[in-house]
Amino acid sequence: MLRLRVEFEELKDFQPKILDLLRRLCGNNQIYPKSFLLVHVRKEGLEPIGSGGFGSVWNGMHGGRSVAIKVIHSASDPHTLQSLHKEAVAWKYTRHSNITPFYGIYISPGEAAPWLVSKLMVNGTVRSYLEKHPSRNRLELISDIVEGLQYLHMMGIVHGDLKCINILIDEMGSACLADFGLAGLQYDDKSKFIRNTTVIANSTRWTAPEIWDPEMFHLDRPLCTKESDIFALSMVFWEVFTGTLPFADLQNARDHRIIFAILFKHRMERPVQATGLGLTDEVWAIMERCWRHEPKERPSIETVRDDLRNARGSIDPKTLETPPLWPLEIPPLSVMGRSSTSS
Repeated sequence: MLRLRVEFEELKDFQPKILDLLRRLCGNNQIYPKSFLLVHVRKEGLEPIGSGGFGSVWNGMHGGRSVAIKVIHSASDPHTLQSLHKEAVAWKYTRHSNITPFYGIYISPGEAAPWLVSKLMVNGTVRSYLEKHPSRNRLELISDIVEGLQYLHMMGIVHGDLKCINILIDEMGSACLADFGLAGLQYDDKSKFIRNTTVIANSTRWTAPEIWDPEMFHLDRPLCTKESDIFALSMVFWEVFTGTLPFADLQNARDHRIIFAILFKHRMERPVQATGLGLTDEVWAIMERCWRHEPKERPSIETVRDDLRNARGSIDPKTLETPPLWPLEIPPLSVMGRSSTSS
C-alpha cells in the first residue's frame, strides 16, 4: 500500500486553513496528535523560574537538554483546557526564527494538566534582558518582535497576550514570541462584559479598548483579533524604549482607571529621552498609528513591518545611545497626558 506523506511545511498556501482546522479539532475534543507527546521529562529545582496569568514556568530536562516547562493553572476548567490544546497545536506547527521553539507535550503522572515543553531561552524576557544589556539596539529587538507577529498573523494566529514578559531572548540576542493563543476570553452575556480572567487581569495595560467595551465599537462580544494585537504591540514599543510599563502612573494592574484611560483615548506622551535610543519621529508615528482607538484604523502588521524597515533605513546604528539610567525616568504627566486621535 502506497502511503502519501506530505509535510506541513510543503503546503505553504494551505497552512493557515490546515492549522485552523487542527486547532479546532484538538481544542474541541481535547486531544493531541501522538507526535506531540514526549517522554522522560522532569522539572529541575524546587521553585518555578517565572509565572504568568495561565501558569508557572519551570526549568526542566528532556533527552539530555535543558528545557522550559509551562505548568497550567486551572487545569480542570474546560475553557482553559480548550485554550491549552489550541495553543499547543498552534505552537507546534510554527517555524520561525522569532518564535520560541516548542518541543511538545508531557503528561505528568498525578497532575491534571499536561506540561508544555519548549526551548529554554537563556537570556530571559525582553524586560530582564534590557536591564542587563542597556546598550542593546532596541530597533533590532522591535524588528524581531514585528517579524514574529507578522508570521503569526500570516498563519492565522492571534497572539492575544503580547507584552514584554511574553517575549523571550535566545542565545543570539534575538527576540522570540511565546505564550500565544492562551488568552481566550470569557464573556458574560448578561453583563455584556468580559469576566475578569487571570490573563486579562494581568494584561490590562496592553488590552485594546474594543475588548473592554465591545458595544462601544458595535461588536457583539470581545474577541482577541489581529487589530487588538497591533494595539498591544504599541505598548510593547513603549516598554522596549522606556523600560517602564504602559500607564506606569497607575500602579495597580487591575485598577479600573487603566481601563477608563484606554477607553477614553488617553495615551502616553512621547518620551523625548528615548529619541537617542531609536524612538525617532518616524518610529513614534508608527506607535501612534498602532494605538489608535478604532480597530479598523490601526495598520496591519505588514504595514508596520514595512514602515519600521523604512524608519530603520534612515538611522545609523552607530549613533544610537546607551541610556545613562534604565528604566528611563518618565515624568508623571507623560502618562495620561493626551488623547489618541483617529487621524
